[in-house]
Amino acid sequence: MALKTWMTRFLRQHFMLALFLVLASIIAAIVYEVTGGGKPKASIYDAPALNAVDLEGPDRPRSLWTDDEFECLGWRATHKCDPYGPRDKARDHKCGEPMPRSSGFCEVRNRTSGEILRVMLATCKSWRWYLVPLLSCNDARQFTDFSIHAARYTHPPPEVLAAKTREEKEADKRGIVMIAYPKVIAGLYAVVRMLRSLGCALPVEVWIHLTEMKANHSVLVELVKHYNVMVRIIRDPNASKFFAKPYVIYHSAFESVLWIDSDNIPVRDPTYLFEAPEFVKYGAIFWPDFWRPAIDTPFNLHQQSALWTLLDMPFTDMFEQESGQFLVNRSRSQSALSKLMFYSSHLPRLITDWHLVWGDKDLFRLAWLNTSTPFYMVQHLVALGGLYDADEKFFCGVSMIQRDPMGEIIFMHRNQGKLTGRRDQKPLITHLQKFTGGDGTAASLQRDLDKYRVQCKMRRLGQYTCFMINPRAPDGDSTPSLTLSLKTTKYMAIEQHAIGFSIEGRGLFDKEEEAEVAKMEADMQATEDKETAYGYGGIGYGGAGRADRIMKREIRQRHYRLGLRALT
Repeated sequence: MALKTWMTRFLRQHFMLALFLVLASIIAAIVYEVTGGGKPKASIYDAPALNAVDLEGPDRPRSLWTDDEFECLGWRATHKCDPYGPRDKARDHKCGEPMPRSSGFCEVRNRTSGEILRVMLATCKSWRWYLVPLLSCNDARQFTDFSIHAARYTHPPPEVLAAKTREEKEADKRGIVMIAYPKVIAGLYAVVRMLRSLGCALPVEVWIHLTEMKANHSVLVELVKHYNVMVRIIRDPNASKFFAKPYVIYHSAFESVLWIDSDNIPVRDPTYLFEAPEFVKYGAIFWPDFWRPAIDTPFNLHQQSALWTLLDMPFTDMFEQESGQFLVNRSRSQSALSKLMFYSSHLPRLITDWHLVWGDKDLFRLAWLNTSTPFYMVQHLVALGGLYDADEKFFCGVSMIQRDPMGEIIFMHRNQGKLTGRRDQKPLITHLQKFTGGDGTAASLQRDLDKYRVQCKMRRLGQYTCFMINPRAPDGDSTPSLTLSLKTTKYMAIEQHAIGFSIEGRGLFDKEEEAEVAKMEADMQATEDKETAYGYGGIGYGGAGRADRIMKREIRQRHYRLGLRALT
C-alpha cells in the first residue's frame, strides 16, 4: 500500500521524467530488435568472402607450450565477422571470460621470447556459441597443442585373443561388429536374425559394457548359442556412449569389419560388400549423411568452422558421414585408426567437448582424411523412409535409406523409430522420399545439390520427430523430389519381419531384464509428456518465471539433441 502511494506521488511530481523513461525504453527495445541485439547483420554474417579467410593465421605455434612460456592476454574482438577486420575493443574479454558471439582472436604471449601471437581466429560462425558458453582464451593452449599431440600419438596395440587355429584365423578375416546395451538389445537381436534370414553367414561380434549389461543376458545367450555370435567386453570405462564405437572397431578380431547399428535393418545379405571394387581399391567404404557444408547444416561443419584449425587440416567440401554402417579393412587403416582413437579416447575430447562434431558421426571420416588414408564415400544421396498423410500431403521421415556403391538399397536405418520389441510396434516405413535433381549425369546432380536440404518438424503423424526433404529450395523454387509408396515392394515386408524378430527377442527377457527396459521406457515417456506440457505451443511454455525459463531452455536443448541423434 505504501509503495502504491509513493508511486502515485512520484508520477504526479515527475510525470515528464516518467514519460521520457517509458519512451526511451520503447525506443531502445525497437533499436535492439532492429539491430539484432548487437549481432551482425545477415549480409555480414553470411558473407561468402568470409569462407576465404585464413583462420589458421601466420602465428600458429608448431611446438607444445611449456608452463613457463604460455601467457594469455585476452580475447580481441573485431568488426564485420572477420578476425582480420577493424578492432571492436568494446567486445574485448579477459582470458577467463567466455568469448562473445563475435569475430576475433585470442592474443597470447610467449614469455620466453616476448612474442605476441594471434590464435583461435574465428568468424561469427566458427563456434556454436550457445553450446560452448564457457569457451575462453584460457583454452588457447589446449587448442594449439591439440593437433601437435595428435600428430605424435600412437595408440597401444589392440588386445589379442587366445591363439587360434588356421581355420579360425581364416574365418576371422571378415565379420560384423555391433554394440549391445539393454535399451537396444531387442533391436540388435532383430538385426542379427534379419542377417541370418537373408543368408548372411558372417560371424558377429557383440560388444558390451559389464556396467550396463551382463554377458549372460538372455538375448546374448540365445545369439551365442544359435546365431554365430561372440560376446566381447569393452574394458575401457571411458569408451562409453559415442566413444564405444571407435573402441570396438579398433579392438575387433576381424581384419575387415562391417559395422551395423542396432536399429539399422539390412534388406539384403551385405557379404558382397567385402568384394566390392570400391572396397578392394580403397580399403574403406563410408556412407553419406544428409548434410554438406552449407549454411543450414545443424553440425556447423562448414568452411569457417574452428574444427579445421583445431585438427590442423584443410577444409574438405564433401557430405558429412552417417556412421550407422561402414566397412573398414583394419590392416590397411592402421594410422587412421590410431588417429581415431586419439580423437575419441584422449582426454579432454576437445572435438566433441566443444561441439565441433556430433558424437562419433564424423570422427571416422576426419581421422581418415587427416592421415591421408584412402576411403570411398558412397555417391548416392540418402533417401528417407517414413509415413505419409495423403490428405495433408505431409511426409514424416523416420529412417535413412542407404544404397550400396551400385545404387541398390541395402540398409533402412530406422534411427527415429527404434526396434524396441514392444508388441504394439507398427511399421513406420510405408513410403520413400528421394531427391530427383539432375538429369542422370554426375555433373547435373552436382549442379543441383544445393537444392537438397533436409528439415525437421516435431510431433506429426504420431511421431516425436519427422524429417523430410525441404519442399522449397534456397532459390525459392520447388525442390525436385518424389514420394513413393512402398506398400507393393519387399521393403515393408522386411520391416515387418524385423519388427517380429525384435518382439521375439524381447520375449526372451527374464523378469529382471524386462523390468529394467520397461522402466527406461516409462522414464522416457514421462520426459516426453513433460515436454508436451511445456513444449512448443504447449501450456506454460511462455511463462516468465525462472522455473519456466529453465524448462524452456532444457526442452530446446533436448529437441536439438534428439534432432541430431535421430540422424546418426
